[in-house]
Amino acid sequence: MTRKVKEYVTSCDVCQKVKPPNQASKCYMKNVLASRPLEKVSVDLYGPLPQGRGGKNFRTYWGTWPNFVGSIENWLNCTEHDSTGFSPYELMKGERPRRLIEQLIKYPNRTDRLKEEKIILAQERLQKIANLRRYKKPITDPTGDDVKILDGKRG
Repeated sequence: MTRKVKEYVTSCDVCQKVKPPNQASKCYMKNVLASRPLEKVSVDLYGPLPQGRGGKNFRTYWGTWPNFVGSIENWLNCTEHDSTGFSPYELMKGERPRRLIEQLIKYPNRTDRLKEEKIILAQERLQKIANLRRYKKPITDPTGDDVKILDGKRG
């Protein structure tokens, strides 16, 4: 069955025109630089919640949600991100956050870098990751092969 569906889809002209591309676009990453903290703010919006069982559970937790916002915010802001190598707190304040566990247990001192140096390192790391994605695999079209091009027109 799978083979037949694949054969049909690859031979159907309409299917080839309307299906979305399966490759990520090769966009260049442009760093958005801010001259001071909170100059630029980004927000992710989520919703609407499902009407089914999961949505009911989300609404049930809603009543206790405000009790945990401060702790969750602190936890997220003090967590080191893979993409930058630093926590948001560290990039914004220029110093490592004091976590409860570090107050209870003595850790060896880590050499702290200047705030500007951390931001430059984070930008370089983000650029390196973007370049790895962009140059991952070159797209080649051997001469003589039929190539379908999506031009934005549907039909």
